[in-house]
Amino acid sequence: MQTLHLLGVILYEIMVVGAILHVLMDNRQPSKTMAWVMVIYFVPIAGVVLYLFLGVNTRKERLVSQRSIDQLTKRSMLEFVEQHDLHVPDEHRQVVQLFAQQNMVLPFAHNETEIFTDGYSFFTDLLRTVHQAQHHIHLDLYMFSDDAGTEGSMAILRNEIAKHPQLDITVHTHDENKGSAAARVTGITHAKGEYIMCIDSDDFIHPQMAEILLTDALKHDADIVMSPLAMHFPDHEEINYFHSSSIDLNQIPISVLHFTLCGKLIRRSLFNRYSLFPVAGRNCWEDLATTARAMAVTNRISIVDMPLYYYRQNPSSLSHTNHKRRLDDHLFYAVFLTKWFESQGDDFYNKHLTLIERIKFCAKIKMLRGDVIEISRWKTTYPTSSRRIFTLAKQFGLAYRMAFMALNLCPTRLAIAIAKLIGKNAQ
Repeated sequence: MQTLHLLGVILYEIMVVGAILHVLMDNRQPSKTMAWVMVIYFVPIAGVVLYLFLGVNTRKERLVSQRSIDQLTKRSMLEFVEQHDLHVPDEHRQVVQLFAQQNMVLPFAHNETEIFTDGYSFFTDLLRTVHQAQHHIHLDLYMFSDDAGTEGSMAILRNEIAKHPQLDITVHTHDENKGSAAARVTGITHAKGEYIMCIDSDDFIHPQMAEILLTDALKHDADIVMSPLAMHFPDHEEINYFHSSSIDLNQIPISVLHFTLCGKLIRRSLFNRYSLFPVAGRNCWEDLATTARAMAVTNRISIVDMPLYYYRQNPSSLSHTNHKRRLDDHLFYAVFLTKWFESQGDDFYNKHLTLIERIKFCAKIKMLRGDVIEISRWKTTYPTSSRRIFTLAKQFGLAYRMAFMALNLCPTRLAIAIAKLIGKNAQ
């Protein structure tokens, strides 16, 4: 009897070790790996059973017959051997050998990869290449959002798609041009990837931006990965770095660096789970409305040190023109965000109350800019944010904060004079 008991214990320990090894080799998130290892080890029998039914990741497995593998390998080897003009440069030889030895990924001649780092050159070259196609097209980017623009690019694309009915290309159409917010909503809604990365058409990126951010996301199991911005102004360039490796929404500046969608990788599931989409037609601060909520619902945020996104300051862009529209959108999103945070519960709202008040204050700053300075409206809009200016607006210098305080106390004419001094420099 003791022998059978000992044999059973030995068999069970073998099963436990095997299950733990399977967990470790499954290449899953570290937190999940440790959780399953502890369940298997500390919950006798039931832990192994739970893992077999609930923990085994069957979605990653693809059952392919050995015959199929042999056929694919044989065909690849034959095509590789038949090459007569293959020349591997010395600087790439080590990497080529590594791929061949590890995964049987063999090099082939005349393969070319062109990386596009800005929207203008990509779309122009895409249309040109599609137009030149004679027999077939291999296109990985297959979803386009028609924002009813007037430059005629979508008409050209539709004409070329009609010539190649065998292509699986989807075009999502807007009845009118609703701007960047609507285009992003459409793109994110129909996207299939695990992460979302946005690029404005007049900006450009580092060729390895997607690879670097995704690698960091997988390494840290991050929901959001952010990189510094290389800011390109008409007369100079500068790099905006993050001053801390952690994000405190109640303390970070209301700035392009922290709240633009550009230069960030965001897990797509957050958008649907928390309804993070911007409002179509509201195209100023739509980035802030999205990123502020995304950073509020997760603390799994990672920051890389390398500036990978090149943000071009365009004087003719919407963010620099049409003062009234910008002010209206900023005030709209201040109310929109307030209601959204309130909808998440009292604790959640109170936790981010300082952020909300700071957003309100920065939204109404536009009243101090432009041809007409609206002092009376400034005083009556979100008055609590003005009274807390010294704690809310730390991103502004002491002199500016004192000037903001004076606006609420001075007569209208003097307040207008003060506003003219600070309006051009206030964000």
